[in-house]
Amino acid sequence: MSELITFLKNCQKTHIEWAEYFEANPEEEKVKTATGEWDGSKTHRELFQKYEQVIDLIQGLEKSIIDLFKEFGNKASYHFADDSTGEWGLAQAAKDQALKLFDDNPGLQSKMREIAKDFLWSLKRDRPARDTRG
Repeated sequence: MSELITFLKNCQKTHIEWAEYFEANPEEEKVKTATGEWDGSKTHRELFQKYEQVIDLIQGLEKSIIDLFKEFGNKASYHFADDSTGEWGLAQAAKDQALKLFDDNPGLQSKMREIAKDFLWSLKRDRPARDTRG
């Protein structure tokens, strides 16, 4: 998701640059917007704000996914560590949920690998890192 956020921030930057350009050159803005093919500075500032909202939403989703991964991973660790009540089935279910989150979110996997170092089960064994170099 970080590539998406970088892309959105670049788009956002373009809109603020156009807004500032048109604010500094009001005659140019009149010419460019007269045909309706160009947006004026006000619209570019509004788009800048919309991008900000989308970026915040995506970052909130990333945090939620990371928090859930940590919760399921820790729950699995807890149940694997104490099997006095035969809870290994609960451990496997929590581990499976953590692994699904891992698999479904490749853009967050490096963060998840770092978090998983504190688990009492091996993410490295279940999902070995792939060599992405050439």
